[in-house]
Amino acid sequence: MDTEFSEQLKRHRINNGLKGSDLARSLNVSRTYFSTVEKGAQSPPSFQHCMTLIKELNMDLEDQILFLQAAVEKKTSTELTQFHNHINKLKLDIKLNRPTTEHAMQLPIFFNLPAIFKEGHLLDVPDNTIPFPFQIADTCFGFQPQKSIPALHILQNDLLVFDTQFNNIKANQIVLIDIKGTINIQQYQLNSGDTNLYTSFFPDYVGQSFSIGNTDIKVLATLTCHLKWS
Repeated sequence: MDTEFSEQLKRHRINNGLKGSDLARSLNVSRTYFSTVEKGAQSPPSFQHCMTLIKELNMDLEDQILFLQAAVEKKTSTELTQFHNHINKLKLDIKLNRPTTEHAMQLPIFFNLPAIFKEGHLLDVPDNTIPFPFQIADTCFGFQPQKSIPALHILQNDLLVFDTQFNNIKANQIVLIDIKGTINIQQYQLNSGDTNLYTSFFPDYVGQSFSIGNTDIKVLATLTCHLKWS
C-alpha cells in the first residue's frame, strides 16, 4: 500500500528508540525533509539512503526486504502520479490551444505498446529485426518489430514519451511529432532531408548513426510510451 514505507520507517525508528533528528543527521538531510518522508508526504530517499536507514535501524534480512520493497512501491506510485498529472495537463493544454479542427479537438489517449516489452523498455525480438520506424506516407511512420505483429503507426501530431535525454528532452517528457518542425522540448522532428532522425526501441543505439541504403539514420531516443489520438 502507498503508506507502507512511511509506516515501516516510523515503526522501526520508535522500536530502536531513535528520534527523527537522529536519522536525519545520519542521512545528512534536514529534519523537515525526514519528517515529510516519514509522514508519507515525500517520495522515499535514494537507495543509498535506504541502505543507511537499514543499518541505523538494525533490520534483519526479512525486514530489509520488506522495507526496500515498500520503498520501491511508494516511489513508483509517486512517479506514476506525477506522470499522469503531466499527461492530464498536456491534454488540457492541447484542448485549449490547438485549432478547432476535427483531428485537433480529439484528445490523446494512453496507448500501451505490445506486450513484447520486457525488463523495462527492451524488446524480445530477433537480431535481424528493423529497430526503427519505416515511412508509410508523408505524415505517417510505423514500427513493425515482427511480421506477426501489426505495425504500430505513428501519425503526425501523435504524442510520444521518451526515456532518455537528448537536446533538452528529459526522461518521461512528452514530445510532439512534427514532421516539418524543429527539435524542441515538446517537438520531435523527422527530417525530410538527407539525414533522417528516428527513434529506436533499443537504448544501446541511442546517439549512434548508421546508414540503411542511401538513408543516413541517427537514433535520438528510446520510445517507451505512445499517446494516440482517440
